[in-house]
Amino acid sequence: MKFKPQYKLDLIKESEYNEKMQEITELFDKCSNKGFLESFDGTKLNYEYFLCENATASVIIVHGFTEFIKKFYEMAYYFLNMGYNVFLYDQRGHGYSDRKVENTELTHVDDFEDYVCDLECFVDRVVSPASEGKPIYMFAHSMGGSVATLYLTRCGDKIAKTVLSAPMVEPCAHNIPRFVLNHYIKSCAKKESWDSDFPHFGKFDPNASFEKSSDSSYNRFKSNLDMRINDLNYRNSTSTYSWMYQSINICDRILVRKKLKQIKSKVLMFSAGRDTVVKIRPQLKLARRIPGCVLERVPEAKHSIYTGEPETLLNFYNKTFAFLAEN
Repeated sequence: MKFKPQYKLDLIKESEYNEKMQEITELFDKCSNKGFLESFDGTKLNYEYFLCENATASVIIVHGFTEFIKKFYEMAYYFLNMGYNVFLYDQRGHGYSDRKVENTELTHVDDFEDYVCDLECFVDRVVSPASEGKPIYMFAHSMGGSVATLYLTRCGDKIAKTVLSAPMVEPCAHNIPRFVLNHYIKSCAKKESWDSDFPHFGKFDPNASFEKSSDSSYNRFKSNLDMRINDLNYRNSTSTYSWMYQSINICDRILVRKKLKQIKSKVLMFSAGRDTVVKIRPQLKLARRIPGCVLERVPEAKHSIYTGEPETLLNFYNKTFAFLAEN
């Protein structure tokens, strides 16, 4: 079954959020295509995609650290309603994709390159065949922005347009110098192991505070928290030493001028003014180095711009869809 687009942006009201999302979930159950992709190293990646009638293009959603497919159902609904096919997947170590550690609260990766290779496999083996020659676009948030940017430097001709939402060029680390943090992580990993729990993130909290979250919409925050409470596979909350080491040093791979100049995809970047998760200055540097990148600064937004207040959301989606509709 294909989705029938209405070709209009009809944002879900805060007061109707839970009821509307239940309707969307039921609708998605009827038109969903689900499966597992065996990636380059045998890791099985959980994916889901939706096709709409007379689609103009396909959009891949690349989620961030501790996120998962269902968190982006609202966004998928908006893209579908505007006439785009939508493809989503759980990055390795997240959701229902394979994990190398048993504790579902832990997020582990041996090397960020693994994330990039996973995306490449997903595009080549799932997205491209199902898109039937239509243009492919990409939306990537936070850690997903790191993965997407690295992917674009080597496979950029496959993606016509990319939207980066608060990309993680460099995570915030409480102003601890990187060389100090690197030394600390290496010392701890040597004593324990690289896939052990990095102790400074905190564990999954079913009573998490909305005020301290990266969301500005309470019902969107509560909906995500409820999904995490009810499903162990959605409880990623902290990282291993390996993930943390990779993340704080990923900027050295991302900000290479020579590689960024090779990006052929048109890029729109959103930067959140109240971001306490990732650093803003490295984002601005990235925007300057990507040829033709359009930078949109959102002063009032927290890290998760797509779970913001109504005015912020409306502006965010209007600019996103205007960018995707440009010739």
